[in-house]
Amino acid sequence: MIRPFGDASRVHNQDVYALWDRLAEFSVADGDAALIHLLSTLRTMLSARNVLWGVVVRLPSPKRADPLLGWRPRLVRVLDPIPAVAASVQKQYDTPWSNDVDLSQILSMSGDEPFRVRLLFEALPPEWFEGKHYRRHYLDIGFADSISVRICAQ
Repeated sequence: MIRPFGDASRVHNQDVYALWDRLAEFSVADGDAALIHLLSTLRTMLSARNVLWGVVVRLPSPKRADPLLGWRPRLVRVLDPIPAVAASVQKQYDTPWSNDVDLSQILSMSGDEPFRVRLLFEALPPEWFEGKHYRRHYLDIGFADSISVRICAQ
């Protein structure tokens, strides 16, 4: 099993508490600065190469056959928006509004869990990693895996 995020056990509760305490010090007017601090800290804590913040919303009346169950991207922010990563993110942002939705997008957006954490290698079948979506949005821009976290605010 590939573990691209290093040793997750090195992230200690006190690091998480310190992050939340620091975020609480930002004013509402400093939302961008708080987000950059959050993404930078998470990148360091997880030994990640880049971090993306995405907000999805649920449509009030999704179509019956909607594979995303009404979930659609609303906002995406990449910590280091290098051109190849930015182009890939934009393509993935646009795709859920079309009929060409990838299994990885379905798994990251759909569902009703209020809190969820997933690694691609834990959530997707082995054959998915041989497909064009994985090549374009991961391997071609220098990534092997990604972790997604869902925190649902009601």
